[in-house]
Amino acid sequence: MNTVECSCLCGGVEFICDIIKIGAYCHCKKCQKSHGTPFAAQLSFSPSTIQYHKGSDLIKEYASSNDLYRVFCSHCGSRLFNYTKDRQKYGSIAVSAIDSDVSYKVKAHVCVANKNKNYLIEDSIKQVPDFFGIKR
Repeated sequence: MNTVECSCLCGGVEFICDIIKIGAYCHCKKCQKSHGTPFAAQLSFSPSTIQYHKGSDLIKEYASSNDLYRVFCSHCGSRLFNYTKDRQKYGSIAVSAIDSDVSYKVKAHVCVANKNKNYLIEDSIKQVPDFFGIKR
């Protein structure tokens, strides 16, 4: 794992966490809506490693499903990360929240069955119709 420094757009939230340098581009409708883009660039991370330097009071969570929270800054609205309610099974951090220089490998476009119809995927990265068979 690699420890990275992260923040939101306004700088009100700053934290560090441990990431796995493997990512995905998620095309699910929830990622599209919450990020305001055709897909969300996410890296896997361990939610239990989050250490806030400042702004923990600005953190808001939205339960977008029975098991997944989407976390954002309540001041500027920046999407920061997702995690399962148990903070163990799954965590993904928005690449845009990472301030550290880090190289990573995107393994797949996920949830392409729900992708924005106006967006064409034109790279050779693997495409998966759902989230690897996991309901989120």
